[in-house]
This record gives sequence, C-alpha cells and structure tokens, in this order.
Amino acid sequence: MLSGWYFPDSIGGTEAYVNSLCRELVKLNFDVEIAIPSEKENYSYENIKVGCYLPNKNNNIGVLRGVKAPDNINSFRTLIGRSKPDVVHIHTICTDIGLYHINELIKLKIPIILTIHVPGVMCPRGTFLQWGNVPCDRMLEISKCSACLLNQRGVPKFLINSVLGFQKEDLQFLKNINSLGFLLNTKNYTKNWLSNMRELLYSVNQVVVLTKWQKEALEINNIKPKKLHISNHGIDKINILNQKRVEDANNNSISFGYIGRIDYIKGVHVLINSFMNIKAENITLKIHGVANTNDENNYYEYLKNLAINDNRIVFEGPINTANRPEKMENIDVLVIPSIWYETGPLVLLEAFNYKIPVIGSDLGGISEKIEDGKTGFLFEVGNIKNLKETMEYFIDNPEIIKKLSNNINYKKNTEDVANEMSNLYMNLLN
Repeated sequence: MLSGWYFPDSIGGTEAYVNSLCRELVKLNFDVEIAIPSEKENYSYENIKVGCYLPNKNNNIGVLRGVKAPDNINSFRTLIGRSKPDVVHIHTICTDIGLYHINELIKLKIPIILTIHVPGVMCPRGTFLQWGNVPCDRMLEISKCSACLLNQRGVPKFLINSVLGFQKEDLQFLKNINSLGFLLNTKNYTKNWLSNMRELLYSVNQVVVLTKWQKEALEINNIKPKKLHISNHGIDKINILNQKRVEDANNNSISFGYIGRIDYIKGVHVLINSFMNIKAENITLKIHGVANTNDENNYYEYLKNLAINDNRIVFEGPINTANRPEKMENIDVLVIPSIWYETGPLVLLEAFNYKIPVIGSDLGGISEKIEDGKTGFLFEVGNIKNLKETMEYFIDNPEIIKKLSNNINYKKNTEDVANEMSNLYMNLLN
C-alpha cells in the first residue's frame, strides 16, 4: 500500500480506508506493508508494517506537473527493493508519489492499482471547486483551468483574462522561475498537468474509483483507463442500539453534530452560520474536528470566533477510538456540509453504522449515499437558508429521527471491499 500520509501522524478518510483494507487483507492471508514518505524510521501500526522513504523536498512546479524528477526516487527505489512487492496499490498522488515513482514500478514489472480518493488526482486546483467556492462542471479545459489556478494564486478575476490573453500553450520561457514563471506560463503548466494526469491514469494497470461522479468525470473528459473498477466504500459493522436517540425523539432536544477535518472545503462555516440563525434554545451543535495544517488551524480559529457568542455550539476536539462510541451516541443528527466533491466521506457511513440520520450537501459522494427523506436529507450545497430549514424540520418534528434511523441499512462492509481488491490483485498476478 502506497499512501502519502498515515496514522498516527495523519488522520483522514484515506488513512482510515487504507487501515481497514489492510486489516481485512491480513485476514485473507495477504502479507501487507504500507509505504509512506516520512523522515521517521520504519514502524508498525496495529501490527501492520509501515515502511518509510524520504519525502520529496523539491516542491517546485516542474515536480507538480510531472516534468521534473522528485528528489526522493533513490530512497523510494531502495524501499521497493527491500519490500519486493508482488502488487503495489497506490492511494495518494502528490509530489512524493507521482508519475516518476510509477515508472520505477513499471521498470520492475510490478502491477499497479490506483484508487482515486480525492478530486485532486483529476483537478489541477485539487477540489473541483471553480474559483475555490463553486462546484465545477468537471470539464477539464486549458483556459478554464488556467483561470482557476491563477485565481488560486491570488490573481483577481478581473485581471485573469488579461494575464491569459498573451499566453500561449507552448510558451516555455521563465518556466523555472516559480512565481513569475507560473504567472507567464499558466496555460503551458495546465496543459502539461493535464497530459501528466492522463499519462498517469493510463500507466497503471487498474484504476479504482469510489463513486459514480468520479466515473462520470473521467467520461466527461474522455479519459478511459484500460481497466476501470467502481468500488463503493464499506464500513466496519458494529452492533449498536442507540436507545438514547429513541428516547430523545420523544422530546424536543436535538443534538446536531459535525465530525471531520476542519478545512474550508468541508463547509463547517456553512453549518455554523445556518445553526446560529435558528432561534430554538433546546438544541446543540457539537463539532468534533481536527486541523492538520496551518491553513486548517487558521480556519479553526475563524470558526471559533464566528461561534463565540452562541453557547449552543461546542467545539469538542477530535473523536478517537476510545471515546468514539460515547461521542457517537450523543449525536442525534450528523451534518455533512461539504462544498467540494466528496468520494465518501467515511464518517457518513459511520453515522449509518450507529443508525444516525444524516443531513448532507447535495453533491458528490454524499448525494450518492443519502436516500433523501429516507435515511436523511439533502440540502443545496453551500445554501445557508436551505440547511437552516432542514435542521428546523428535525426540531419541529423530532419523531422523524426514529423513523429515519429505522430506515438505515447500509450493507457493504470492509470485508466486501477487501474481497473486491483481493480479486483485482489476483487477476493482475495471473
């Protein structure tokens, strides 16, 4: 398993997916090792080996667009030489794991599976959010994507057409000067990025997508990997009877919850603004989240300041293995207000495991998993008023919690996912 990040230093959906997949594969008698870019020594996590190779430190534009070799290839080659894998399953594409690393595996004739966990594998901006806040139509076009990238770099919208006007797709000068070179060479960068992405997808033996929208995005852009497999998320099954939720459904006290990464794309600001516009006093919003980067920590502080005068909103920190059952039992309705294209999120399925109804954005993997009006409700992505009205419906009709809870029956589990991946591995080896 090749991942850009892993437990315990990084906590996220991809890490959780890899963790559960590895545990199930061990039960199927696979010898599993996880490889990550890290300065740490090799270690073990939950009895599974984690091999470390040096991170790439050359994070310039050439590495990002796949035309300049990262500086960790030798370290990566050493790790692969030691591990001697029969199959490599890649879960992250970044400067630490890209086309150069894939080509090293191809030279060794090692079969490769790539699972696409996030929009960033296909979208140059990384989110499929045009201008950073509007869901994109997912059509990848050089001028359109270049404009979005310039905006991400801080160029105002009113200047973007002027900047792009004198650029040509084959413009090469100043390509090695990061800031100015990018400003003058955006179209060429985007063209190379898209070409690199296509080459990457066509180079691996198998591409796995987790949602229908990912398959649609590939089809929209006429990207047809040799072998494409759709594998929806599975979830660890637990036996839970949430009696508290059944009892609370008979009164008018509702606990809404958010669980996940504290990142702008997760839309927590949409949730807080919606909640603060609700007049009811007998409700709470419990935010369980983790911030991993400086930008996420800044966003976390912004959210706390936003909610500082509303004592119904409580920031409770991240959920861990020890406190998870208790924390989940104290949430009546989970809210997932993401403004980007999720491939999961896994927390949605975890809520279903606990028979917790979910309010979610009508976008991406969220809308594929929630049966609107049956296992939860969908609201228009980013629409504060629409989300407010949806939460108020639960407040005015608390009995709906029990009804929705009884309808939840998500059947696919992590064992099913492992069996699917096992079949893919064996097919590649035969």
